[in-house]
Amino acid sequence: MIPNAFTPSSLHTIAGAAMATLLLTQMAHRLPVLKRLPDYWLDVGFGELVFGLSSPVLPSGVAAWVTLLLNGLLVAAVATGSVHLVSTSILSQETIQRDDHKYSCR
Repeated sequence: MIPNAFTPSSLHTIAGAAMATLLLTQMAHRLPVLKRLPDYWLDVGFGELVFGLSSPVLPSGVAAWVTLLLNGLLVAAVATGSVHLVSTSILSQETIQRDDHKYSCR
């Protein structure tokens, strides 16, 4: 187990924020109320929430708010892409194993 896996400084990195967003999305998606929402919208909501709550002070200018919004969207895209990458990799491995078994049984 990694001690202090999520610290304010780690949440301000793409990897830390994406991992937190991914974990929050996967846990929240099990709630009956949120099961109907697509994962992407949960990722967007949690990505914005992670950046908004981990910021020491809220932005004061329009450019800073836009930057905060874009960072949240970037984290949501990374979290969604990582789930897609892992699930596609698992599916392709299962297909390869089925094909290998099919050809070895002949």
